[in-house]
Amino acid sequence: MIENNRTHDVFDAIADPTRRRLIRLLAEAEELPLHALTPHFQMGRTAVSKHLAILKAAGLVADRKVGRETRYRLNAGPLEEVQHWLACYSKFWSANLSRLHEILEEDFKPVVGHRFQFRTKPTEFWNGVIEGEVLVVEEPTRLSYTWSSGETHTITWTLQDLGNGMVHLHLEQTGISSEPALNGAKFGWSKWLGELEKVLEQ
Repeated sequence: MIENNRTHDVFDAIADPTRRRLIRLLAEAEELPLHALTPHFQMGRTAVSKHLAILKAAGLVADRKVGRETRYRLNAGPLEEVQHWLACYSKFWSANLSRLHEILEEDFKPVVGHRFQFRTKPTEFWNGVIEGEVLVVEEPTRLSYTWSSGETHTITWTLQDLGNGMVHLHLEQTGISSEPALNGAKFGWSKWLGELEKVLEQ
């Protein structure tokens, strides 16, 4: 059931990554006081308290007094509104994800020595074809492969478990020897990683 006694928009409330992190923390615990939430952020108690107030105004957080301490808990009901909105677009995601799965199944395999090819929309300067070869597979922490679309680079993904449900992702691209390739990498990765961040935050 969607609550109507809110004074703050749910979509606006979850737009901030700090508040999404608070929602995740509260979803993993029955109740948490402010002093237990604050260490998870690079900000003081006052700032965290302001974010909690916005979530409370959106109906996403409830609180209660236990002695001198205020404890917070998640009220996931208003997120139903977000779920309904996202459901309208699920058919587009399903089609795109199915196609991505088909492409990966067709050509890419996490096997050392496997050669693969990616294709994207060509431009007047490039045919849109990327050739690659898998160099290193260390499940589930490291994947390295060549990336060739004119000159050959090496792409390495490394995952490090930080505990508490947090993972550090390190991406490295080596072998760039020309300014056009460097500019292309900067543009491409900044755009792609921005989309990846949005997915991970969800």
